[in-house]
Amino acid sequence: MKFKNLLKYKFSILFILVGLLFLWPFREGFVGDLVGEYDFLKPLPGPTALDSTTESNFVMAFNNANKSYSKIKADTNYVTQLKNNVTQDEFDYYIKNNKWPYGSYIATYLNTNLTRISPNLTAMFSPDTPTVDLIQQVFPTRVAYMMFAQSQEIKQTPKPETVDIYLGTQTTPEASAPTTSLSAQTTPGASAPTTSLSGDTYAKLQSVCASLH
Repeated sequence: MKFKNLLKYKFSILFILVGLLFLWPFREGFVGDLVGEYDFLKPLPGPTALDSTTESNFVMAFNNANKSYSKIKADTNYVTQLKNNVTQDEFDYYIKNNKWPYGSYIATYLNTNLTRISPNLTAMFSPDTPTVDLIQQVFPTRVAYMMFAQSQEIKQTPKPETVDIYLGTQTTPEASAPTTSLSAQTTPGASAPTTSLSGDTYAKLQSVCASLH
């Protein structure tokens, strides 16, 4: 009897281990499982302070991830523009993963509206067809929302809560509470919201993403 029980427990443990080994490689690839639903959407309290090593590593990772596309190129000036809308955690994540961390909201929105968004990105990603994965290599969450979602959502009645989260006039819903250490380090509520990109920042994005308007 003891032998049979021991075998039963061994098979149970083995089943769990096999399941973990099978699922783990997919965990980092599906960013929606790693961060809260609305993480990185709210305004920052101020520009993110990055050391020179982090800046250099980000520029290298960004340009390597997008080396197939001549119209996409980052430099230290571009990083300076991003600091108003990108957290330290996002920069660090990009350096490790060659893409921005996306919560489930922005990933789902882009996927649902890809047909509408794609024509503006065709020239930038040529000869490839724009996909959410390619967008994630270029646009951090707040920038992606500003470029592709805000003008659409602000016209809806009632307005989606994401409009106020982006503007900093509503706190992030409890439902989007962080699920990992990555999202647990998101920027606290902003006291001086950056409601949109500055004119210089927008112009820089236009030069990097030539076909956007």
